[in-house]
Amino acid sequence: MHWPDYYTDAGEAKRFVAKTGVGYLSISAGIALVLHGASGIPEDEVLAARAAGVHKFNAGTDLRHAFRAGIGAVRSKGDYQLDDAMAEGRARMVAATVEKMKLQGCAGKAPR
Repeated sequence: MHWPDYYTDAGEAKRFVAKTGVGYLSISAGIALVLHGASGIPEDEVLAARAAGVHKFNAGTDLRHAFRAGIGAVRSKGDYQLDDAMAEGRARMVAATVEKMKLQGCAGKAPR
């Protein structure tokens, strides 16, 4: 398979956007399979998707939930500082991101 044959032609994408007026357009730029809406998917299904060739998982909802849970945990204690709540939200979101990256097989793969 010659992957570049499947990439989106920039001129064609520009014409499509101009003609349809869409606000967002997903294009193919070399990532073969992307799973949109991967939040809440059980671990065994993520692993099965990886095995089937999915290379990108979009799971932003899970990360936003982790952030909100951190803020809520601090707020539930009563009087709180916004900086403390934001820090806890950020810490929980970072931890959730690391776990997602491990599960999805991309942790530790950035060039050094």
